[in-house]
Amino acid sequence: EMIVVYTMTAINRRETKIKNVSFSDGVLSLELTNKRAKWGAKDTCMPYQRYVIIKLDKLDVDEVKVDYKIR
Repeated sequence: EMIVVYTMTAINRRETKIKNVSFSDGVLSLELTNKRAKWGAKDTCMPYQRYVIIKLDKLDVDEVKVDYKIR
């Protein structure tokens, strides 16, 4: 098994979801999404570290690509 840890700085507490995980030619691709705030949401906060942790079967990974979209 292996663990992938992705760290980012966030300024809100909206839920982050893992939309897709794929592996091809030594590249592990992660697609993450975060909901767009409703108008006037007032959910901004002090910047903090947010983590996304994924546990997988062991793979021979050369590169990890993360695509983070706000929907």
